[in-house]
Amino acid sequence: MHLKRLNQALLIVSSAILTVIALTFGADPVSLVPTLYHTPVADINAIHIYRSVMGLILGVVAFWLYAAFNSQFTLAALYSLGLAMLGLSLSRIFSLLVDTGKPTTLLLIYLLAELGTALVVFLLIRQNRKHASTG
Repeated sequence: MHLKRLNQALLIVSSAILTVIALTFGADPVSLVPTLYHTPVADINAIHIYRSVMGLILGVVAFWLYAAFNSQFTLAALYSLGLAMLGLSLSRIFSLLVDTGKPTTLLLIYLLAELGTALVVFLLIRQNRKHASTG
């Protein structure tokens, strides 16, 4: 597959997945968060925090989608995607090391997906840089 199409596909697929995850945090946190993550949400401050996380994710997703179709921003979007996934996965690993108890299976799946996405993104960035230096 052509490198530009790989960049687009990764940014679009990541955006779609993260949009769904963002909506599970913020669309109806009182119902969805307890159902998916086994964490009760009964406090207005927690609701605000979950909706803020949703807004943050959707804001970054908007940039990734814009960059998927505007090549001058694609490399920056790939870096932000890779760093976001690496940051999320490292924070989850830190939590696994210091917190008591095991998170839900869904959160462990997120960890694997984040690590895998970060690896793919950084490999793709390397390919983009190599292509730019030879092209």
